[in-house]
Amino acid sequence: MKYPIFLSVLVFSCSKTAPFIGAVIVFSWSHVAFIVGENIDKSKYVYIGGNQTGWEGKTAGTQVISISSISKKSSDIFAIMKPKDYLIDDEEKKLPTYNVESENDFNSTR
Repeated sequence: MKYPIFLSVLVFSCSKTAPFIGAVIVFSWSHVAFIVGENIDKSKYVYIGGNQTGWEGKTAGTQVISISSISKKSSDIFAIMKPKDYLIDDEEKKLPTYNVESENDFNSTR
């Protein structure tokens, strides 16, 4: 089976996992972010992500780091991943809560 490059990296060097602090969340539009917690009612993952180049008319080289959230039931979550050999500590499984309600969409990580 032939994979796009980002999927090749995931398939051969990572494995799917339950969420934990620092887990990589992969979105259906090929973007990734790091899970840092969950919202107050525990219905969404809170994550940080960003871009290192300009977008939509912004100056090239612009760096943006976003904090946002996505419903745990969203079909836009492709996978939650970790490096294959990474051992998750019990403390990392305890997701802290944050008052972040902005819902993720294609533009919030661009």
